[in-house]
Amino acid sequence: MVLLKSNDGVTAVEVEEKAALQSNLIKLALEESHPDQCIPLDNVTGEVLSKIVDYLTKKIEFSSKKPQEIIEKNLPEFQDEVAKANSDLKAWKKDVETWEDKYINVDINMLYDLYL
Repeated sequence: MVLLKSNDGVTAVEVEEKAALQSNLIKLALEESHPDQCIPLDNVTGEVLSKIVDYLTKKIEFSSKKPQEIIEKNLPEFQDEVAKANSDLKAWKKDVETWEDKYINVDINMLYDLYL
């Protein structure tokens, strides 16, 4: 786990290292610090940090479910099961798209901060 601290000094968030390493900013900060240290993110507010951690964590969750695995899990001997596998795959893709749409539904200033 990695402990990240926002520039307000109040917000500290613990996140799995695998998730944190998806961010180049956090990755660089980790390389420059001691592994057990709290990582200060001087240009990141608490609100933005929370959104970033949500995003990184969710991307790890989504990436753990591969479309091919969903199909193979349901690989059928009958056509009904093929339809079920395709339905599961479509539902998974819809979940990802819905979550991403909801995630970026923020004001322009937050979107700008997230982009940085």
